[in-house]
Amino acid sequence: MDPVYKLLHEMKKRPGMYFGEKHFERLYFFIQGYKYRIMEDSTNPLSHQRNSLDEIYEIVNSHYNAPGNRGWQEVILQNTNSQEEAFDKFFELFDIFLDQKGISPDM
Repeated sequence: MDPVYKLLHEMKKRPGMYFGEKHFERLYFFIQGYKYRIMEDSTNPLSHQRNSLDEIYEIVNSHYNAPGNRGWQEVILQNTNSQEEAFDKFFELFDIFLDQKGISPDM
């Protein structure tokens, strides 16, 4: 399992420890920072591959039947009423993503 999947699973269980509260934008910025770090690290074997977190975009847009030109964070925020609800929706979709990939979050 990709290490970021394990970390996201831990964040889901203990959001207060990582973000202070369930806050979607803080989660989004963490994910963006993680993606940037992987791309910048030429010694990381993942830097030349498609980042596994890019697939989040596909699952979110598919779930909401959203047009392809909108970012996944924008789609979630426009379909929820609060940062906490958006945070929970992200992890609901993330669990669907893991299930479709046949990945157990407890791996």
